[in-house]
Amino acid sequence: MKILLIQPPIRDFYQTAIRTQPIGLAYLAASLRRHGHEVEILDCQTGKKRPIPVPPELSYLRDFYPFHDRSPFKLYSGFYHFGMRGNEIQREIDASKADLFGISSAFTPYHGEALEVARLIKEWDPKKIVVMGGSHVSADPGGVLKSPYVDYVVLGEGERRFPLLVEKIEKGHLGGVKDTDGVGYRENGETRINAVQDFIRDLDSLPDPARDLLDLD
Repeated sequence: MKILLIQPPIRDFYQTAIRTQPIGLAYLAASLRRHGHEVEILDCQTGKKRPIPVPPELSYLRDFYPFHDRSPFKLYSGFYHFGMRGNEIQREIDASKADLFGISSAFTPYHGEALEVARLIKEWDPKKIVVMGGSHVSADPGGVLKSPYVDYVVLGEGERRFPLLVEKIEKGHLGGVKDTDGVGYRENGETRINAVQDFIRDLDSLPDPARDLLDLD
């Protein structure tokens, strides 16, 4: 199966380098490769930043961080979109020809951006499978599955759980998803969340992250 793993863009006052390297997706890619899948990583946080309006829920911060402040003590000078625009992401999605998309939602403040990527995929082709994972998903899997653009969620460690889910989807054994721990899905309009029961105890058993799929320049 051809799989595209996606790190969405973010919108914030600032961006730090430690948050821009999707090392978690590189580990997932390596595990998926071990199971014979063709994998690519789309890092949507690459590219230039552009200023955008401060969202209403953060407008109160203007009293504390005035953007006209140019003193050495200023913290922020604006609110920005860091990474690809929607039309750029859409082109990459189309060019990937992927069968399944895995989207990372690692931070709750940026979950909206992850959902926007899921929407772009489903509007491009509603039949494509969208799986979402990450810390935010593990904290609120039921809330994530309220989105019509997300088919499955993976909780906790995904290096083994995600390939197992992909295998069941690829073979059409969707009934087996019910027995897969740490996976959430919808069935007959109802949300089902399988509790996490298994953990990776031997980290050395995992393949090295697929750094060749990352642009480290």
